[in-house]
Amino acid sequence: MRHWALIALLPLAACGRGDRPSTAAGPPAGVSVAAAPAGTATAPAAAPPVRADLAKRTGELVNPSELQMVMLYHSLSGVPAPLDKWTEDDGRVRYAQPQDRAARRAEVRAELEAAARSVANVGRLRLSTNLDGLPYDPTYGEFRVAAFAPSSSYGFKALGEEVKVGFANGQVAQIWRVPKADAQAVMDRAGPYPNLVADALLQIVDVQPEQAGGAISANVVEYELQTRDGKTTVGRVRVAP
Repeated sequence: MRHWALIALLPLAACGRGDRPSTAAGPPAGVSVAAAPAGTATAPAAAPPVRADLAKRTGELVNPSELQMVMLYHSLSGVPAPLDKWTEDDGRVRYAQPQDRAARRAEVRAELEAAARSVANVGRLRLSTNLDGLPYDPTYGEFRVAAFAPSSSYGFKALGEEVKVGFANGQVAQIWRVPKADAQAVMDRAGPYPNLVADALLQIVDVQPEQAGGAISANVVEYELQTRDGKTTVGRVRVAP
């Protein structure tokens, strides 16, 4: 299992700028594209971003790449994704021989558009993270799962942007209530020095633009705790709504 912050699809290299590609085919579904400059003419005021209707999004993304998470942020927030700029900044385009540049540009643009299409209907995430320690409070009869605490967030970086995923219901999600009589069995499965993996299902509930990226807020729906070797299931938890 990989830590969320380390999940990565090889990112496209960022370099300089060249000729602007044709966009006759139009942008991918679900992702806005930044408008090109209009020469010396005065461009009309940009329309405000149109956020996605999260209630209509039924797609699920499993252990996404860094690039997919950046594309997902743009798809959710309605903030235009600068596909033209990202294409021209890619080293395969900038350093291509003049006779090869058009082909390299088409190749890079196609990769970006494919990544954008892969997140067009996504409203849920399935992510995995490491969990070191599983403290138990016998007074309250609960384990604390720090990976889902309100202060926890996980970052994804690609194309010069960073997207953070945090937990809107972290105050509830971090608490796993287990009666004292049953707690010892959980601790036996976890081992004396718990080194676990948490596989979680998240429902996206909000998105907020930030400088050079943004923040995605999600509710933890359920999660499963396993030992790092995957041989033992320590517990399955359904988070109360």
